[in-house]
Amino acid sequence: MTGEPRQAAQSSYDALLWELRSYGLPRLNDRPTLDRLAALSSEQLEELIAALMRLRPSYDAVTDQLIQNLVEQQ
Repeated sequence: MTGEPRQAAQSSYDALLWELRSYGLPRLNDRPTLDRLAALSSEQLEELIAALMRLRPSYDAVTDQLIQNLVEQQ
């Protein structure tokens, strides 16, 4: 064991970003999405939230409630 924090594969992070920006809050009820979220490191979750906030003007699915739910998982 290297002592490094767990981190999800980049493909999992990318899939989450795509899912959440495209479909929003309803995806937080899907088991595959929840599993991907659980695999993220705290740093990756922070990055995901920041990325969604930056994308928010372009994606209607990225709502205050979605961001709030993700923040509560930190």
